[in-house]
Amino acid sequence: MLNPRQKDILSALSHQRISGQALARRARISVRTLLRDIDYINYRLGAAGKIISGAEGYQLLVEEGRDIERLLGNAEDALFLALIFNACLPLGALADKLRLSKSAVIDLISTVRKKSRTQPLIGSRPKHGHSLLLDDRQKVLLLANLIIRNPACCGEHCAHAFSVRIVSARSLLTTLDYPFGTPLFLAALGLAVEYLPATHLSVVKILQPLRHKLSGITPEAIRTVLTRVATPLPGLIDEELVGQLTAHIQRSVACPAILPVTALHDFRKIKTTYPQAFDLSLSFVRELNQSLAIDFNDDDWAGLYFACALERTQSAALNLVIYSEYLSMATLNKEIIEREISGVNVIIATHPEQLIASLLHQPVALVLNNHRQYPAMENATAVWSVSELVGQRELEQLRIRLAGLMLYQHSAVCFPESLSFTYANAPQDNWQTVISGICQHLVLCDALTVAEAELIVAREAQGENLIINHLAVPHCSGQRDQPFIGIFVHLENPLLIESQRVQNVLVVCVNARGRQELKMFSHLADALNGCESAQLLGLTTHASFMQCLNKPFSA
Repeated sequence: MLNPRQKDILSALSHQRISGQALARRARISVRTLLRDIDYINYRLGAAGKIISGAEGYQLLVEEGRDIERLLGNAEDALFLALIFNACLPLGALADKLRLSKSAVIDLISTVRKKSRTQPLIGSRPKHGHSLLLDDRQKVLLLANLIIRNPACCGEHCAHAFSVRIVSARSLLTTLDYPFGTPLFLAALGLAVEYLPATHLSVVKILQPLRHKLSGITPEAIRTVLTRVATPLPGLIDEELVGQLTAHIQRSVACPAILPVTALHDFRKIKTTYPQAFDLSLSFVRELNQSLAIDFNDDDWAGLYFACALERTQSAALNLVIYSEYLSMATLNKEIIEREISGVNVIIATHPEQLIASLLHQPVALVLNNHRQYPAMENATAVWSVSELVGQRELEQLRIRLAGLMLYQHSAVCFPESLSFTYANAPQDNWQTVISGICQHLVLCDALTVAEAELIVAREAQGENLIINHLAVPHCSGQRDQPFIGIFVHLENPLLIESQRVQNVLVVCVNARGRQELKMFSHLADALNGCESAQLLGLTTHASFMQCLNKPFSA
């Protein structure tokens, strides 16, 4: 089967032609890795189609649309449908129903099991076959999920009945006093009950326990859970965060999703750009499930809300100065930049005295010089010449430059060479043993406090480890004086973490009260993802790591 990245490549090409560079950027991989992915996709497509390259980029030629859809994920739906309507199916019978080989069915079941974050959905018994590990109520809910995703999954009559029921479901929500439900869910649930009469369940019986759980999901209850998990980040809990999480959890509980889903690509970027938000989401979901006893595992969405809250409460605006002899032009550029780039404050200076005063009175990240003569002065602030009116090209360059400015300007302090070392791990050591040994070494040389080391080791034991382009980034938030520190560690022997080969480690500690420092993870991700994987795996020294880190954003 295709992995999520390969499915995304195939899905993108099913709508348009895309250049190799653009496709690689979209998938956050190198062009070399993209070519390998395309070769594998073409192998899996067989006679169904082929990805070809031309002057305008790559395009997908399709011969049999159904097979393409199966590769994009419909085989999972077909698998669930077969097991919903059959108590147990041997491998051969299951392969015949899905029109797949036995090996492909085994791969498919393995993929579904990996996606199931909580309870396993499919069980296997030798000499018997495969079956769903769900009770009758869960089977009805699973079928309802499948109908919502594809109304024609049980035939065209199902799709027609679904569209008719949606109209009446709107008024039924009021009749049943079920305000957090949706017409789509109620219509699909009604059909699922009818298609599975052997369960002897009704819509009212299925909604009854859900309504009881909803009664305990209040803003006060969510605030209590947040208070337990969000203490490392002061000021994070505001009314907007409480309201957003409460509403989302109410919707999720009212319309439960049994189907396992692959984490959405855009949401998983939270893991690299806002690891604090991602870690908080894991703790929040775990505490929520324990304290309120609800089946909720949507940590992607929770992480997104936490990331937005961090933006609101932890981000300080970057000050930029436009130095121009034309006030009208500078004013236009100020409006353009502040509208197109969030989190910046643009100050205008039209003569040398104003420029010097602007640089003295507040921290300035960058001076945009639009003046014929720039005054000679002793100042460490970076200067970048811009055209008279800033256009889209300049805006994109400005975004990149601002993203890497902190890394580039403070890399020597944030990533001290004196603390870097090579860790002599044995080939058989696992990740938990390695990170424990690294942290013990850093405590002994006063690079980490005992509390920071314990936090890092405990965090890594939870799983969902942060790996950026084959570089492991164990991390923690604390109250240290230095806002951000990253310690480069080379491993004598590579090991697998989260199914990725890792040869180097960057141990990171940040001050939870930091503002721009919290964005360093985002800058790190941009810099590291801009490098070839082989280059990062081949790093052996601090100097080679710094060269790799600074290259994408060097002036």
